[in-house]
Amino acid sequence: MGRNNSNNMKAGVIAIVVCAILIAVSFSGCVQEQVANKIPVASFTYTPMENIYTDTEIAFTDTSTDDDGTIASWSWTFGDDTTSTEQNPTHVYTTVGEYAVTLIVTDNDGNASEPYTATITVSFVPPTADYTYDPMVNITANVTMITFTDTSTAGDANITSWMWDFGDDMNSTEQNPTHLYTVAGDYTVTLTVTDANGEVGTKSVTITVEEAA
Repeated sequence: MGRNNSNNMKAGVIAIVVCAILIAVSFSGCVQEQVANKIPVASFTYTPMENIYTDTEIAFTDTSTDDDGTIASWSWTFGDDTTSTEQNPTHVYTTVGEYAVTLIVTDNDGNASEPYTATITVSFVPPTADYTYDPMVNITANVTMITFTDTSTAGDANITSWMWDFGDDMNSTEQNPTHLYTVAGDYTVTLTVTDANGEVGTKSVTITVEEAA
């Protein structure tokens, strides 16, 4: 009778030890490391970044990144009700204003980025100032009357005013003026034209005036 009790007690101890080992193994086996998928990061550059007019073609370059995958698609909105799904699109704005350009990219796991936005300012096409003058050589002080001829071209609006600076403290607002230099020397003649939109263009040329013989 006592022998049976002794055997039962040992069996119980063994059972408890085995159970503890099984529990430890089971708990250890349940631990798993989960790595969350990273979303892509949208970004882009564009050229030109200044002097953008209503006839300027803008080239957009995707610079987005995805640390744990690849970018599979691109969604561009240009702020003027036009869109593109190209990776590196081009775009021309036809109306003056400020436009918010937004890019959203999606990776190969189907995760979309946060929007990346840049604001682009589009201006009127300015006029291009230009002119000729006659004569171009053998210009003599107090003798040669120079005739200046405006050959400027308009941008988005007609040219409405002309300002000539002859470089000798004299100027004119005529479209096609004449001028006589009284002292020999080099003079920078600058024409500034302004159009109906207030846009401005300038052109400068250096003229050499010789002493009278």
